[in-house]
Amino acid sequence: MRRMLKQILVLVLPLVTLASCGDSTSSKQSFETGLELSNALSSVQLDCAGYTETPKADRDFGQESALDVASCEIDGESVDLTIWKDSGQKENWAGMGKTLGCSVGKAFGITSYDYVDGGLWTISGTSETLAKEIASKMEAKAVQINC
Repeated sequence: MRRMLKQILVLVLPLVTLASCGDSTSSKQSFETGLELSNALSSVQLDCAGYTETPKADRDFGQESALDVASCEIDGESVDLTIWKDSGQKENWAGMGKTLGCSVGKAFGITSYDYVDGGLWTISGTSETLAKEIASKMEAKAVQINC
């Protein structure tokens, strides 16, 4: 079910440009690639198993203009690592998750969506528990969008 919401959000996020409501977060760590983020996760005992870079031509709708996108499994959860060009791009993605993504998700009984906000990087598709663990270890913010 969580994976379905992720796919729905990836399809609808770029359709409308909205600023997000809420705090902006700036992690003390910045990354230029998903591989750098993956390595940082490993350094805090969060193995990013099956790391796969996503070429621009193969990215999900809404991620194609991000600096870098990759996927892996952390603690058995399939997640996306996204490196954003700027805070506006990330805020638009988050804002859409809160509005249109939740509207569509409700039709499938989805009431919340969790991700990790590291400033110019996000890790999405996580459970609430994993988001909090990653945020704690990576000096970032666990975000829950309640629909």
